[in-house]
Amino acid sequence: MKQKLLLGIILLSIIGVIISGYLVRVHYTNSSVCDFNGEFSCSSVSQSIFAEIKGIPVAILGIVIYSILGMVAFGKYKINQKVDVRKNGIIYLITHHKLLLLIAIPALLFSFYLTYAEFFILKVKCILCLISQGTILGIALIGYKYHQLEKKSLEK
Repeated sequence: MKQKLLLGIILLSIIGVIISGYLVRVHYTNSSVCDFNGEFSCSSVSQSIFAEIKGIPVAILGIVIYSILGMVAFGKYKINQKVDVRKNGIIYLITHHKLLLLIAIPALLFSFYLTYAEFFILKVKCILCLISQGTILGIALIGYKYHQLEKKSLEK
């Protein structure tokens, strides 16, 4: 069961990297296949003041965060099959079951903030941004479930 949860996180991370990569393209080209009308426009959102932090597109941060989450889940998936991680300090730290949550929860909160900005400040929705939010929400929920299972198995 735990291995399937990790595979789910890996799959969602890949989806997140792909979506974020496309949003980086949208940010720099100002055109998207998701520009339907004035209410649904990925280009409008990607050109807003919420699309960058200190000159770095938020979508690039998405690529980084999704990549890290995917690598942590993949490392946990592969290492747990072969190594008693409790006996290897650095491996234990990198693959600790709380690490996924420590990354995913702040990313989810930031995603909620961006969605709030889309809906209530910009009043324009980016379909891909919403899919990305669903992706990070899925990772956080699966990460929480994984954390609970891992905690139970460590208590035994």
